[in-house]
Amino acid sequence: MRFLILIGLMILSSCKSQKIIFNFDNKLAVLTIPQKVTKVNYSSEEGKVAYYRDADSSILYLSFMSNLHSPNGMFILSQNTIAITAILPDTVFEGINQGKYWKEIKRGRLFYGYTNVPPFEKRSYDDALNSLRLKSQASRKGLDSDSQRN
Repeated sequence: MRFLILIGLMILSSCKSQKIIFNFDNKLAVLTIPQKVTKVNYSSEEGKVAYYRDADSSILYLSFMSNLHSPNGMFILSQNTIAITAILPDTVFEGINQGKYWKEIKRGRLFYGYTNVPPFEKRSYDDALNSLRLKSQASRKGLDSDSQRN
């Protein structure tokens, strides 16, 4: 009986997430994000940016080349840390703005994070960011065909 319950929980939890693929610099960033988050915008003006929005106005994003155009760019600039982002290859910025959480991770030239996340959703957004896996373009064949690609 426990085995059946465990399988049921695994199926339910797999239905609550989706895999997205972000192409950048001959690499693929693969994240598992909440199912309820939908792609709303994609821009390539200053680098490459993909946005995913929740109904509660939380935003998850991935950006290549610049964090100045990310939703958290102004928060980071207000901390006077822009020089740090240019020097350090991997950096994490996070904070609270008007009771909602924001976080940005710089990993090489890839910037990804979330903004406007209510406290009860913070863990699922942290889990999404922690799920990031970088792969080479050659490994694309092993990814699910139902993943969202950017």
